[in-house]
Amino acid sequence: MLAQKSFHPSHRSNALRHHQRCISSLPSRVSSSSNISRRRGAILVRTADELKVEFDLAVPLSSPQGSQLAYILSNGEGSELLMFEPAVKTYLTELQQERDAEAAMEAEAAADAAAEAAAAAAAASESGEGQGAVDASSTWDDAELMRRIRAVREAERGQVVADILYLEVARQLQAAGMQLLNNLALLSPNISQPPPDFMSAERLQQQQQQQQQSEDSSSSSSSGLVSPAVADAIVSYLASTFEGGDARMMDAAAPPVTPLSVDRLQAARLYCGLLEFGYFAAALEARCRTVGIQIGSDSAAMIAHADSLPEDELRRMCAVQSADGWWGAVRHVGTIFGLAPNADAFDSFGLPFPDLAVTISQIQMEPAANLLEHFNTPGTAARLAARSTEQDPPLEGSLPDANLVSFELGLFRRLLLEAAVYGALLFGVEQQVERQYSYKLSCRREREAHAGQPPL
Repeated sequence: MLAQKSFHPSHRSNALRHHQRCISSLPSRVSSSSNISRRRGAILVRTADELKVEFDLAVPLSSPQGSQLAYILSNGEGSELLMFEPAVKTYLTELQQERDAEAAMEAEAAADAAAEAAAAAAAASESGEGQGAVDASSTWDDAELMRRIRAVREAERGQVVADILYLEVARQLQAAGMQLLNNLALLSPNISQPPPDFMSAERLQQQQQQQQQSEDSSSSSSSGLVSPAVADAIVSYLASTFEGGDARMMDAAAPPVTPLSVDRLQAARLYCGLLEFGYFAAALEARCRTVGIQIGSDSAAMIAHADSLPEDELRRMCAVQSADGWWGAVRHVGTIFGLAPNADAFDSFGLPFPDLAVTISQIQMEPAANLLEHFNTPGTAARLAARSTEQDPPLEGSLPDANLVSFELGLFRRLLLEAAVYGALLFGVEQQVERQYSYKLSCRREREAHAGQPPL
C-alpha cells in the first residue's frame, strides 16, 4: 500500500480517523479503468451548456407540505423566497401541536384505564368475583390501541419532517449558488463539463472568503456554508478516502480526467460515510464551542479535543442523530445511485433503501487487471483468459457481473465533498429545527430499535 498524501498532514490523528472505525469497513474495490458500457435506458448525458441551472431535486418528496416548500424554492424569486422559513415554522408548529394533543389524549386514556382497573379490582374484592378485572381490560386495550395509532401518526409526521430537513439543506446550498447533484450521468467520463452549480473545493473556499469579508466589514450578510475549521477537517479527511493504487490518483492535484469505475452500492455507501463524517465534524465543532475551546481557521483544536473524548462519545457523534434527517439523506443517496428501494412500501419505520443501513469510509484503489484475482481464488484470471467464453457450464468461482458506475476521479472527489458538506449542513439544520422552531426530532437510535435494526 502506498503512502497517502494529505492536505494537512499535521492534522491527521487517531481521533479524526476514528470515524473510519465507527462504521463498517466493508471490502470495496475501485477500478481505474473506464471500459464499462452504459446500460440501455440510462438518462441521456447532457453538457453543462444544455443543463438548465435551477432548483431541481433528485427525489420525489413524501408529503404535500414538502411539495409546497419545494415549489417555493423552485419558482420563488427575491422576496418570494422569504416565504420558505415562515412556512417551515407553520408546518412544524402544527406538527408539534398535533403531537402534544395526541400525547395528552394518550395520557388521559391511560389514566382512565388505571382508574377503571382500580375500581374493578375493588368491586371484585368486595363481591369476591373476578368479573371486574375482565371489564377493565377493554379500557386498557383502548389505551394500547391509542398508543399504536400515535406511533403510526408519528411515522406520518416523520415524512413531513424528513422533507423539511432535506429541503432546508438544499435551500442553503441554493443560496450559496450550488445544488445537490440530481443525476450521476452528469459526472460520467464522456461528459464535456460538469454541472456549473456542482460542489467543488474552490466554491467552498470562496464561501469561506466571503464569510471572512463579511466578518471583517461587520456585514449582516449570511455566513458561509460551513465554518473554516469544519471545511478544513472535511478537505483533510477526503485525502484519506482513497488507499492503495497509483499515488498520482491520491494526489489532490490528480488530473480530473482520470477514469474511475466504482461498484454502485459501494459508491453509495461511501457517499453516506462521507456524509456522516461531515455531520461528525460539525458536531465536534459545536461541542468544542460548548466547552469553551477556541477554534481557529483550521481543524487542529477540534482534533485535539476529539483525542480526549471517550470511544463511546466519538461513536455517537459519528452518526446522524435524528431519524428523519437520516431517512431523508438515505432517500436522496439511494435515488441518486439507483439502488433497490424498500420492498415494503408500508414500512414507515424502515429505511427507504435497506442496503444503506451499512456505510463505509474508505475505498481501496486497484488496477482493473487485478479485479479478477481479488474476487476469485488465485489463478482464476489466468484460467478464465485461457477458457472459451462460450463454454458451459461457467467456471466455478468466476466473477459475477459487476454493477459499476463510472466517473472522472476529480468529479468523484467533488461528489464526496458534496456528501460531507450535506452532513455538516444537516447537523446545523437539526439544531435549528429544535432550538428555533421548538420541534423535538425523533431519535434515530429509537426508530431503528423499533424497526429491529442493529444498534448504531
